[in-house]
Parts: sequence; C-alpha cells; structure tokens
Amino acid sequence: MISEWLRRARGTHGRDRDIENGELADGAMREIPLRAISANPYQPRQVFHASAIEELAESIRRVGVIEPIVVRPHPVEEAHYQLLVGERRVRAARAAGLREIPAVVRDVDEHEMALLSLVENLQREDLHALEEAKAMQRMLDEFSLTQEELARGLGVSQSGISNKLRLLNLSEGVQDSLLGYGLSERHARALLRVPDEGAQLELIEAVYSDRLSVKEMEKRIEQMLSRTNRVRRQPMKGIVRDLRIFINGFRQTADAVRDAGFDVQVEEVEMDEGYRMIVEMRRAKPDGEGSRSDE
Repeated sequence: MISEWLRRARGTHGRDRDIENGELADGAMREIPLRAISANPYQPRQVFHASAIEELAESIRRVGVIEPIVVRPHPVEEAHYQLLVGERRVRAARAAGLREIPAVVRDVDEHEMALLSLVENLQREDLHALEEAKAMQRMLDEFSLTQEELARGLGVSQSGISNKLRLLNLSEGVQDSLLGYGLSERHARALLRVPDEGAQLELIEAVYSDRLSVKEMEKRIEQMLSRTNRVRRQPMKGIVRDLRIFINGFRQTADAVRDAGFDVQVEEVEMDEGYRMIVEMRRAKPDGEGSRSDE
C-alpha cells in the first residue's frame, strides 16, 4: 500500500523526473503566479530560518529557480494551486521579488499529497528530529500504518522509527523550545531522562545561554538526578526510624497487656514493602481452670 503511494509520489520528483519537451511524463510544467499558490496543509517543517531563505533568494536573483516546485490544483479555488513540494523555494522566490515560479502540476488526492510532502521532507538532512517524529506520527495516523509498515515504506529500521517517536513524549512547550533554539536530537534525547518539564526548560535555557555541549548537558542532568535522589532518600530514613520506634513501643504495650492478665500472641513479619504484625489477645484462664482428669 505505502510502497505504491511512494512509487507514484516519487515519480515526478528528484531523480525519477523525466523532462521531455518542457513537460513531465505524468504532469505538466508551467509558470504559475506565486499569488495563486497556497501553503501545504501537511507541511511537517515548522522552522524556516530567515538567513537560509535569504541566501536562497539571492541565488534565485542570480540564476533563477533551477528546480521546479510541485503543486496540485486547489480543490476549491479555481485557477489556484496547493503546494506539494518546495516551500522554501516559494518563500525565497517571493523574497527575491519574483511573480511567477516554474511548477509541475500533479493531480493527486489527499493521501498522495500528504505522503509526497512528508516523504520529501523526511529525506532532507536538515529536517529536525522532532519534525521528523511528528511527520512519522502523522503518517501512522493518517494512513493507519504500523511502525513496521512505515519503516519498510521509508527504507529505515523500525527501531529508528521508535526512537524518533519517543521524542514526542516531551511536552509541546519543550519541543517548541528545542526547535526555537535549534538544539540537536541528542539534546532532546537526553532530556527524556528528566521527569520535570520545568527542569527540562531550565536545561534548554542553560544549554543555549552557556553553549553547553551534549556531554556537558548530560553531566548536568546526572548532577540534577543525583540531588533529587538524595532528597528522596532522606525522608525515608526518618520514616524507617519512626517505624522502629513504633514497633518497639507496640512490643512494650503488648507486654503491659500481658501483665494485665491477657494472653497476647504477636506475629511479626518483615517484608520488602513494609512490616506486618498480627496480634491475637485472649483473656488468660484463672488458675486451676481447665480440663479435669476422671477420678
């Protein structure tokens, strides 16, 4: 299923493109007004660096747009298009002052549109790991795929998919902060060991302001977790000490009850998760009371 979509989606992009007489084998190439192109609703990339867009815009001013973008006819607006592939080129072309941009027009459905956009972005090296993870999760949800099917369709290992998806356990605020500061996947993965969101955000700020490497960040996390464990252990010592006082006091009370004429049996069992005491009390029999032998 996904392999067929990938085959069809890749048929008009990159190495699989076949240009003949100004057209693609399965889509027409033409100049399209930039004002007629709307954004891709399935775009996984969340961060577009202004400096990189401006650098591409300068290149476009000098040599033009070398590789056409890919669009599909807009499902609602006539003479308008939805972007499939090439958002950075569109942004840079607008920044360069172009009014039109070369584009390949594809007639694809919603599923193919999502797949083409996500796969194209996943294959780019500069896509952040969090953006990859979100794109992968969306593919799993949109197409009801298993991780194994997704891994096979994308040509990656299932463990690679799982490791990426684990990053989504970080809160949205932490994810946004990681993306905003441009921190790496290794930074994000290290934060998974920190259970508190506030501490995670403080670490991100420290990494950015102090320019910490991943190793330096991991060292701070170790120190933080060590302090937390010490704080957690200290109250337990007090609890254990109080428990022993209670047990000794209970034993003394049992002795006093015996002195008052009761038969007291105490069974004590020490367990890993605590302490169990079973108490049985009976009134002591008077002297001479009991079974008599036959005369």
